[in-house]
Amino acid sequence: MAKQIRPATEENKRIVEEVVRTGLLSGIVAKITRNSTDENLNDLMGDVLFSLLLDDKLPGIYERNQLNFYIARIIMNNVASKTSGYYRTYIKPGKFNNEDKLYDDKTIYEQGLYENPGY
Repeated sequence: MAKQIRPATEENKRIVEEVVRTGLLSGIVAKITRNSTDENLNDLMGDVLFSLLLDDKLPGIYERNQLNFYIARIIMNNVASKTSGYYRTYIKPGKFNNEDKLYDDKTIYEQGLYENPGY
């Protein structure tokens, strides 16, 4: 039996709207990707917003002030994991040379992750 997707709750919609309005998502993406100009980053942000809308845990994460870390982890998993849908769709088909370490070095993503980025 296929898992049914529940519609986004009003609370999730409100939180996601705040994430977009405050620039939190774009700030975290810029920090993690070192201000990359990769044209696929808009698709990454759309994928993240969609997953946040449908995430049952989002209100609790928001209440515990863990949203920055949670969003950063989602982005890191999508960008750096070779099994993620984002990686298979956008990164793998692209032609990145060996000197472009943006998607290869996970330690770069984790530097400063546990500190409040001040968004």
